[in-house]
This record gives sequence, C-alpha cells and structure tokens, in this order.
Amino acid sequence: LAADTRFGANGDFKIGLNETAIGFELPVFGFEFAKTRLSKRHLQQAVVQAQLYNPTEAVDAGYLDAAYPASALQEAALTQAQALAELPTEAYGKNKRGLRAESASIIEASLQS
Repeated sequence: LAADTRFGANGDFKIGLNETAIGFELPVFGFEFAKTRLSKRHLQQAVVQAQLYNPTEAVDAGYLDAAYPASALQEAALTQAQALAELPTEAYGKNKRGLRAESASIIEASLQS
C-alpha cells in the first residue's frame, strides 16, 4: 500500500490484511496506509473483517492499481516507470508530500511513543 503505483499479477492467490484473522492489531502505519489507499466501500471488510481478495478484486478494493497477466507485468511496470520519469520531479515530490503529510505525521508520532 505504500508504493506510488501498485501493480500485481493475476493468479490464484489472495491479497489483504489478515491481521484480525490471526489475532493481531495493525500498527499505526498499517491503518494509515489502509485509510489512504483502500476504497471506503471496502475499508471495514478489508481492515476489521480481514477480507482477502483475488487480484481483480484487489484492484476494486484499492490494494492494487492494476492487475496484469504475469507475462505482461514487467512491461506494464516499465511503461509506468517511464511515464513517471517524465513528470517534473520537484512538483511530483511536493504534491506527493502534500498528499501524504497528515498520514506521515501520524505515523511519525506513533514511532516516537
């Protein structure tokens, strides 16, 4: 959930936050990443109810931005990397920090205590 762009391969596996199912509490950074990246429609099921998703469902839930056949994943990632490399880095960095500032502050404060 922390990456700028999240691609995954289609396949017979599940993606999710299974902490509740195994008796653990998410750390603060886990809650923050979930709140900022997962769809509000899926947030309760994903975080509290430990719902796991196949790759296609994970796109809808917000774990992934896209899922590709494994054979196309590398090409898709390289294409996205090239597109991102063409964006002005200073503006990209400032906008990214601005978007994530509140979550970053919450995460940083949790590490201090």
